[in-house]
Amino acid sequence: MRAMKLSFSGLKANFAKFLLKQGESNTLNPLEDSLFLFSSELKDFLKSEYNLNLSEMNLTFDELLSADFSGGEFDFGDQTADLENETFDKYEFLQGCLNEFISNDEIKTMIDSDGDKDLSKQEVMNFFEQIKGADGNDDDISFKDLFLTFSGAVKEEKPEETQPTEQNNVSNNSGSYNNNNNVNNNSDSGNDSGQENPGDYSTKSTEELQKLSEQNNSDLSAKSEALKNAISGNTDKIKTAKTNYDSAKSTYLEALNGDESLAELKDKSIQNTNSIEAVEGEMSALQLQQSENDSAISGKENEISGYDADLSELNSSKSALSSKKSDDPEKQKEISDKLAKVEAEIKRITELKTHAEAELKTLNDTKTQLEQDLTSKEGELSELQSAKKDIDNAILSNKNVSEDTKTALRDFNSSKTELDKTKTEAITQAQTDYESSKVEAKKVNEVLNEKQAKEKSKEYSVNTGEFYSDSDYEFEEVHNPNGFDYVLIKPKDLDETQEVPVITWLHGWQDGNFDRIKNTSMYDLLKNHPEEMGGTFNGIIVMPLSPDSKWKAEVNDIKNVVREVGKTYNIDKDNIVVAGHSEGSLGVLACAGDNDDHFFSRALTCSASFVNGSIMDKINIPVYGVGGNGDMDKNTKNVIGSIKKRGQDGQYFHVNTGHAGVPRCAFRDLKDSDGVPKVFKLLFPDYFG
Repeated sequence: MRAMKLSFSGLKANFAKFLLKQGESNTLNPLEDSLFLFSSELKDFLKSEYNLNLSEMNLTFDELLSADFSGGEFDFGDQTADLENETFDKYEFLQGCLNEFISNDEIKTMIDSDGDKDLSKQEVMNFFEQIKGADGNDDDISFKDLFLTFSGAVKEEKPEETQPTEQNNVSNNSGSYNNNNNVNNNSDSGNDSGQENPGDYSTKSTEELQKLSEQNNSDLSAKSEALKNAISGNTDKIKTAKTNYDSAKSTYLEALNGDESLAELKDKSIQNTNSIEAVEGEMSALQLQQSENDSAISGKENEISGYDADLSELNSSKSALSSKKSDDPEKQKEISDKLAKVEAEIKRITELKTHAEAELKTLNDTKTQLEQDLTSKEGELSELQSAKKDIDNAILSNKNVSEDTKTALRDFNSSKTELDKTKTEAITQAQTDYESSKVEAKKVNEVLNEKQAKEKSKEYSVNTGEFYSDSDYEFEEVHNPNGFDYVLIKPKDLDETQEVPVITWLHGWQDGNFDRIKNTSMYDLLKNHPEEMGGTFNGIIVMPLSPDSKWKAEVNDIKNVVREVGKTYNIDKDNIVVAGHSEGSLGVLACAGDNDDHFFSRALTCSASFVNGSIMDKINIPVYGVGGNGDMDKNTKNVIGSIKKRGQDGQYFHVNTGHAGVPRCAFRDLKDSDGVPKVFKLLFPDYFG
C-alpha cells in the first residue's frame, strides 16, 4: 500500500491568485469554511474510475487551497486517505481536471462586476453566491457548478442605447437636423467590444456576405431616403402638422390684416414670420447636403477599408514570397514573377488609396463647412425667434388688440410648436435608424473586404512543396451551423490554391468547447511551441468540438467537419489524418474502423485506454500509438499490438511523461536527426518520400 498526497498547487496558482484581491492583508475565504465540499459527482467519478472511496471527506475551501503533494501521503489537514495500489499519475490527472475548470481571464471577467479590473472581497462573495447553486444544490460548490458556470455563463452585454438627437443650438423646436448630435455620423457607434461576434459575420462565406452587403446597401438607401424625407418635411405626420400650421398661419395673418390697432407690429410680425421660414428653409437645404455628404463619406470609408484589406494581404504575400526559395529553377522563376506582380499591385492599390483619401479629405472639409454654415444659420434663427418673442409679447400685452387676434396668435404659435416637435421626432428616428443600419453595414463590409482580399491574394501564392511553412499559425474559432463547431489552425501564408494535408485532432474528455480546448497540451503546443514540432506544419489542423466530449459514435460528424473545411480550402484527399488524445483516441480508432470510404489515410492515437475488438477488426489504415507513464496510457501498446495482429500496419512509441503531456511529447521527444518528428514522417509519407 502506498499513500500519496495530492498536489493542488496549480489550482492555487490559477484560482486563488485572482480570487483573493491583491494587496489585502487578510486571506479571503469566500466560502466561509464549509461550502467547498467534494461534490457527489466528483466522489462518484473517483470511485468508478479509480476505485477511490472519499465518501467521508468534506474539505473546506481553505483546506483545498493549502493542500499539496509531499511527504508520501494524501493528506488534507486532519483528514487522511490511504490509496491502495494507486499511482501519482492519477492524482496528476485529477489536478489537471480541476485546473481545466479554471480560466484566469474568465474568472476575472465574470467576477469583476463593476468592470474596474480589480477584484474586491464583495465581488468575490457575490460570485460564489451566484455559482454555488448552478447544479440545483445550494449546499456545496460542485464540479457541475463550475462546469455549468464556465461553459455556459456568458457575461451579458447591455445594448448600447442610442441617444436622441439634441438640438443644442436651436431653440423652440426648430426641427433642425443637427450633425453634432450623439450619433456619430463618421464612426462606428456600435459596441464592438469582444467582437468575436460581429454577427458572427466571420463564419459566413464570401457569397453570403456579398448578399448581406447588397441587402444592407438597399436598406441604407431606403433609410437615407427616409431621413431626407424627414428633413424635407415629406412624411405623413409632418404633412399633417404642416397643414395645421398653414391653416393657423392663414387665420393669424387674416386677423393681423383686419386689426387696425396693430399699426407697425403687423408688418414686424409678418416680416419676422417670413424670415424665420426662409432661414429654416435654408437650414433644411444645408441638412440635406449634410445627409448626402455623410453618405458619400461612408461609401468612401468603405472603399478605403477595402484598399487597406487588399494591401494587408498583398504585403503578407510579398513577405511570404520574399522569404521563399527553391532549388527548382522553374519554381524559383514562378516565385520571382509573382513577387514582381505583387509589388506592382501594391503600387496600384496604394495609388488608388491615396486618391480615395484625398477625396475623403474633401468630403470631410465639406462636412466641416456645412456644420459651420448650419451653426451660423442656427444663430440667425435664434435671433429671429428672440425677436418674435418680443413681437408676440407686444401684441398680447396691447389692450387695443382684439381677442380674436390674440387667440389666432396663440393657435399659430401652438401649431408651429407642434410642427417643430413632429419634424424633430421624425428626423431623430430616421437618423437613428440610418445610423444603426450603417453600423451593421460597416461590420459586414469589413469582414467581406478581408475575405475578398484573401481570395485575391491566392493568385500570388507559390507552393514549393515543403512540409513546413515559414510563418506562424493563425487560429479561427468556427461556429458551424452544419454540425460540430471547430477550431481551424493553419499557417498565415498557407497557399490556398494548392492541395494541403489535413490533421483532424480529437480532443479529450470534457474539452469540447472553445474555452477548454485552449488549455489542452496540443493546442498549447501549436499556439506557443510550434518549434517543438519541427516548425509550422504547412497544412490544416482542424479540431472538432464534441458537445458531450464522446467520440465513439461521432464518425460522420467528424468527417462532416472536414468536408465543411473542404468547401473553403483545397484539401489533399489522400492525406487526411485523424489523431487524438485520451477520450479522443477512442474517436480516432472508431474513425479508423469505420473507414470503408477511405476518408482517412492514417491515424495517430495518444493514450488509447481500450477499444472494442469489433472496431479493430475493421481498421483498414495504419495506426500509430504514443503512450506515457500514466495508468490510462499503459494500454496503448496493447491496442497497437492488437491492430498489428489483425494484419494492419502500426507502431508504438513510449514517452516519459504523465497522461496530459503525451501529445506534446509525441512530437517534441520523438524526432529524427533532421529534427522532424517520427510521427510526421509516418503519417505523411507522401511528403517525405
